[in-house]
Amino acid sequence: MSITRADLADVDFIDAPELRADGRLFTSYRSITGLVSITAGTRRIVVPATEYLTLDHDMPVEIGDYVVIAGATGGNGTFTIDAIVDEHTFSVLPGPGGDGTGGTATFYYPAGSSKVGVDPTGRTNFSATNVQGALNQLDSAIGSGGSADFSKLILEVNGALVYSGDGDVTIREFPP
Repeated sequence: MSITRADLADVDFIDAPELRADGRLFTSYRSITGLVSITAGTRRIVVPATEYLTLDHDMPVEIGDYVVIAGATGGNGTFTIDAIVDEHTFSVLPGPGGDGTGGTATFYYPAGSSKVGVDPTGRTNFSATNVQGALNQLDSAIGSGGSADFSKLILEVNGALVYSGDGDVTIREFPP
């Protein structure tokens, strides 16, 4: 069985502009004006019937993309696309702060690295050269709010690590 063009969708591929994106709102890939409705209760935004979110467009809107709503009578803000409901409706997270109409939806790609399995968002870098040092730095970074639970995690992780005399570390089944 061979793969045909009908078996493929744009969402299956990461285009160069998507991969280059760093997740910041500098360069948009698409803009739609004259929004039909913004509904806070359902978190849905409806675009004009002349606009299609995924069909017949070189840069389709996808789940996880960012959208900035501006100039509407309400519900303005920056959101993440949660679902494509149909060709003219999408839902967002967090929900808009109010209902509205009009305005412009400007779409941006998330960090391209997140589409290939690497997402640096929220990553913590350590200067430690071993697991124990990294765990101690993370415990300090968390602070007193959660360090008691984190101290238990440190003990569990250390219990799962088997140290050999030559400096090698083997990880046992976790949790032990």
